[in-house]
Amino acid sequence: FNYNVYTEDGKNIWNLNWNSPKGLSGSMQVSIDDSGVVRSYYSYKPGDYETAGKFPGVTRQEAKAAAERFIEKVNPGLLAHLELAEDNQQTLMTYAHNFNYIRIVNGIPFYNNSVRVEVNKDTGEVRSYYYNWSESFRFPDAKDAITLDMAELAYIEKLGMKLVYNYRIEENDDYTVYPVYIPAYESNYYIDAFTGEKIKADYGYYDIYYGGAGRLA
Repeated sequence: FNYNVYTEDGKNIWNLNWNSPKGLSGSMQVSIDDSGVVRSYYSYKPGDYETAGKFPGVTRQEAKAAAERFIEKVNPGLLAHLELAEDNQQTLMTYAHNFNYIRIVNGIPFYNNSVRVEVNKDTGEVRSYYYNWSESFRFPDAKDAITLDMAELAYIEKLGMKLVYNYRIEENDDYTVYPVYIPAYESNYYIDAFTGEKIKADYGYYDIYYGGAGRLA
C-alpha cells in the first residue's frame, strides 16, 4: 500500500494504491476527497484483457445493473441525478461493457459532468469508475427559457447556415465533390435560452464518448 495527497478546488484528494506482491494478483487504485466522495476507482487483475474479442459472458443489462449498484454504493443518491447515454461504439474487441452517464439538473443535461463505469464482460465485476463533477456550480431555473420553436427561429436569424463544398473518397479512390450546408459560425456559438441572442461560450460541451473522461467539443 502507498498513497499521496494533493489539493484541488480547496479539497484534499487522497490517492490510495494497493499492489499485490510482484503484481501477480493485480492492483487497485482509489481517489477520494476529504468529504468522503470517491472520485475514481480502478481495479486490475491478470487476465482482464483476455476477454477482448470474445462473446461476453455477462449481458449488457446485467452489467448495467452491476454498474448502477456500484454507483449507489460509492455515492448514494447520485443515480437520481444521472441519465445513461448509450454508447454505440461498443464492439466485441473491448474487454468491458462501458457505461457513460451524464448529469441531469432540473431535467436538463449538463454534459460537462459525467460518471463512467467499466464492467468486465466475462465476470461482471466493476473494473473502473470515474466521477467528473462540479460541486460548486449554481444552476438557474430554466422555466423562463424561450420555446424550442423560438430557439429554432433565433438560430436561423442569428446563426444560420452556409453553403460549402465537401468531398468523399469512393471505393475506386476517385473523389466525389458535393455541396452541403454547415453552421455559419464555429461550434462555440450558441443561442441564449433566456434572451434568444447569439452568444459565444468560452467552453463547449463535453463529449463523453471521448476516452470516457470527456473532451471539449
